[in-house]
Amino acid sequence: MKLRKYALAGALGFALVTPSSVRADTVNVDISGLTFNGSNATETLNASFQWNTSNNTFVAGSFSSTSSPPLGPFTFTFTPGISTDGTLLVLTVGNANGDFISVYLGLSTSKLAVGNYSLRASFPPLSLEFLAAIGCAGITAGEPCLSAFPQQIQLSPTGATFNGAVATAGTVVVTPVPPVPEPSSLLLLGSGFLGLIRMRLLKRRA
Repeated sequence: MKLRKYALAGALGFALVTPSSVRADTVNVDISGLTFNGSNATETLNASFQWNTSNNTFVAGSFSSTSSPPLGPFTFTFTPGISTDGTLLVLTVGNANGDFISVYLGLSTSKLAVGNYSLRASFPPLSLEFLAAIGCAGITAGEPCLSAFPQQIQLSPTGATFNGAVATAGTVVVTPVPPVPEPSSLLLLGSGFLGLIRMRLLKRRA
């Protein structure tokens, strides 16, 4: 009877630790090697952040980025959010001059899916696709962004026209955040081990 009791305690310890340690609602979004080719310069951006897929919110404090001259550094500007029609997750970063880079990730039924996203050249990106564009804030000739990107672009037929470029290279990978055991889970795991050890000792004495 005692053996069964300790065996049950050990089994419960292992069973209860698994679901409580899983963070299936949070994903890492890694953006690498976004490349924007201008007339006389090339701008690149790498960025990463975490996203909660259960309530479609940005995980505060999770954003980081690196960017290259001539326009960088580009830093966190707006909190990533879902478009009004629920089809896109939009990340926008900016520099000290107000120039910006926006990354658009296609959603699956209003959710960010795990996987490798394909670069798309035209708007809008679909599920597991992304599009990125750099835009200039200035209007005075000779400004660094206007000099690098003199061409006018328009992402959508009804969107605004601005100086900039669409990304020609880059990757976006969305992966689950690795499980982090909670304190209560670690306690249950410890009690499970103790139960198994006690069971083996009693079995040897029997």
